[in-house]
Amino acid sequence: MNLDMKHLFVSLALTICFLCGIIQHSNAEIPNVISITLLEPDNNYNSRAFTSLAKYNDKYNLFYAARSSYDKSYALFMRSAHTIQGLVTAPEQLILSPETIQADMVWMPYIVKKDHEFYIFFTARRGSISPKGEFDEFVMVMTSNDLVEFDISETPIIQPKLKWEGSEIENWGVIKVGEEYYMSLESRGPTQQEEARSIGYASSKDLRNWERAGKQPSITGGVCCSSFFVHEEKFYSIAANGNRFAVHKAASFLELQDENLIGYFYPHGRTYQGTVDTPEVITATSEKIVQSEQDFLLMFSSTNGGWSTHMMSFATTDAFLSSLQQD
Repeated sequence: MNLDMKHLFVSLALTICFLCGIIQHSNAEIPNVISITLLEPDNNYNSRAFTSLAKYNDKYNLFYAARSSYDKSYALFMRSAHTIQGLVTAPEQLILSPETIQADMVWMPYIVKKDHEFYIFFTARRGSISPKGEFDEFVMVMTSNDLVEFDISETPIIQPKLKWEGSEIENWGVIKVGEEYYMSLESRGPTQQEEARSIGYASSKDLRNWERAGKQPSITGGVCCSSFFVHEEKFYSIAANGNRFAVHKAASFLELQDENLIGYFYPHGRTYQGTVDTPEVITATSEKIVQSEQDFLLMFSSTNGGWSTHMMSFATTDAFLSSLQQD
């Protein structure tokens, strides 16, 4: 791990300890875990969520989607600060409004660095912005060398085409395995029912040209927005599933399938009445390897009204895995 990324983990750990006395969320079911709130809704935006993080030029850069309280449409924003605690109050910068690409909504920004270029994948929707209705969803990308100027692709890089996808497809986690990149794709399918949510994978060698890694979904049963990490040479998927996250484990990435479920993580406890989404395990590289000596840092969004964003810190990955519950 390079010095810059070591600083990322040290700063994150110190920041979480600093903030825990101010905005810590208690959860009796998960002892010895610190949880902080990074983003919250307000009168202007009733949701700030679906976040990914990158460190560049000694600044932490948080990408997220915010939903206007006025027209209920999502746009993409970024906050930058020299410290993690600074992100809580940092000014937010609009980086993409839906009108820029003739869309009605943009969300799910997920940032990946390849060489000296950043790729920010996101979902765009044209048509109704209600949960159910007539619309088309697809995945697009914008790139940047400095996280100041962004070059937005003119056409989608992934569009729904398989039967299980219906007319919608949303992106989330990306992991590099050897020379191949894999992306999580999710859809409610033709029925637009929450219980039909499923996850499939797409693969790419250059982050621009993507192909489906199979014709059927890999994880089913009302799951969405999976992210990935590697620990002790095993692959893990963590996917939103109502008020909890479903965790799968396999010896190889493409074996992350329904049958390899190992348990559920309830970040707000079993009795929580809201919904969780877009988990992201903070790692040093796109290979998403979590070293044994590192804190396990999980960022995610949740709603019990408006969407907000949280980060949880476990002392080790094993501490996180031991918190999983069985149904």
